[in-house]
Amino acid sequence: MVYVEPPGSWLDETACLEMQVNEFLASCLMLITLFSQANALVEKQHISLVEAHKDGCPWKTRQCDREFHHVDFF
Repeated sequence: MVYVEPPGSWLDETACLEMQVNEFLASCLMLITLFSQANALVEKQHISLVEAHKDGCPWKTRQCDREFHHVDFF
């Protein structure tokens, strides 16, 4: 005799919970990827701004303080 779980049993709940955890982890991974890409773009923009100034420009050697132009996203 083979035992079959009835619908709505703990197996269904476990599968649902596993699916929710997988979706949550995938969302976290996507956010980490987006933040990494955003940080890379900010760094690239910073480098291009510094390199765009002439060698004699005082801004090229000492930019504004980070607190002055830093924008917090959180």
